[in-house]
Amino acid sequence: KTIVTKEGKNIMAVAKYGKGTVFVLGDPWLYNEYTDGRKLPADFHNYEAASDLVAWIAKQIKK
Repeated sequence: KTIVTKEGKNIMAVAKYGKGTVFVLGDPWLYNEYTDGRKLPADFHNYEAASDLVAWIAKQIKK
């Protein structure tokens, strides 16, 4: 299931597979130099987006 698109292209998708969840990120924005918030304009919120993504991934883990 596509969860983010941009200009008609799928950027993020998620699928249940077996007992788990597969997350696909087609745009490589999740790099250290882009998540520290110091090398991007102020209108980018990559650090917050990465934090949200990690929280979502943690919720996918079955205990």
